[in-house]
Amino acid sequence: MDSLSEAKRRLEKPGVGFALISGDYVYESSARGIAPPMHCLSVEPDKMKGASVADKIVGRAVALLLIFGGVKFVHAQIISQHALDAFAQSSVVVTFEDMVPYVVNRQGDGMCPMEETVLGIQEPQEAYISLQKKIKEMQANPNS
Repeated sequence: MDSLSEAKRRLEKPGVGFALISGDYVYESSARGIAPPMHCLSVEPDKMKGASVADKIVGRAVALLLIFGGVKFVHAQIISQHALDAFAQSSVVVTFEDMVPYVVNRQGDGMCPMEETVLGIQEPQEAYISLQKKIKEMQANPNS
């Protein structure tokens, strides 16, 4: 079984929303949003290079983080048009099941704040830095 098929298979397990396969290395996460790729970038960034990833929802923020990490293959159950636009500027091979215009925020009344943060950003490293700042800002102001 190739690594992308294995990542997709792992995504079918209860509670798994993100799976990364890189050789014999496997990372699974139940965390939502950008948390899994941010974790990979901060803890074991070398494992992302050439990896295959399957994720339930991929917006532009996740797309730019995966590009920044050097991921080679991505499968999304749901992907935003903004994410597809980012991947189109990269060498990442992408498959998906459903496409939406944008990722909706957790309240369901607008765009995901992480996707909104990186809308005008083209460079993956700049996106990573901007998302780190946005996370700190949201942690400092949890009610906003």
